[in-house]
Amino acid sequence: MEERLKKFIDEAFSNAPDSKNTQDVKDEMYLNLLEKYNDELKNGKSEEEAYRTVIASVGDLSELIMELKAQDEQNKNEETEEDEENKRKRTMFVALGVGGYIISIIPVIIFGHFKLDFIGISLMFLFCAISTGLLIYSGSYSGTAKKKPKDDEALKNSLLGLYWSVVVIAYLLVSFLTHKWAFTWIIFLI
Repeated sequence: MEERLKKFIDEAFSNAPDSKNTQDVKDEMYLNLLEKYNDELKNGKSEEEAYRTVIASVGDLSELIMELKAQDEQNKNEETEEDEENKRKRTMFVALGVGGYIISIIPVIIFGHFKLDFIGISLMFLFCAISTGLLIYSGSYSGTAKKKPKDDEALKNSLLGLYWSVVVIAYLLVSFLTHKWAFTWIIFLI
């Protein structure tokens, strides 16, 4: 009889959108109908009489299905707007990151003319680190907004990427300045 109730509910909601909200309503309705069915059996009705009584108590579901369709449409519209906003932000950060890589060579050229290669290279690595951070951060906008708990994780990963970029730059700067390659690796332990 449980299968008949499930089949009835599935047929009743055949025009409803296939969403989590619809599934929740179907599950709740199934549990309620099953409880009513068991109550009818306890009251002495036969299985068939109990089934018919429970089904008759359901009534018209068209209004509920229309409401589920409206909610589903509203959710899709909200997701589309959020996806478009995320795409715009991601595009902006990627463009800034790529632009940073392109202009990172300019300090090397300019300071190279004044025999200040170290400053030019340092600025180049700084531009590259910032660009890398922007590209990593742009990746946090590649998912959909549905994954709110992962947003914190994406921010953490972006910050870790930026942190390690800075550590590598510091390592290279200190190593090139001091030429103590055997000892400067200790920077990674800090």
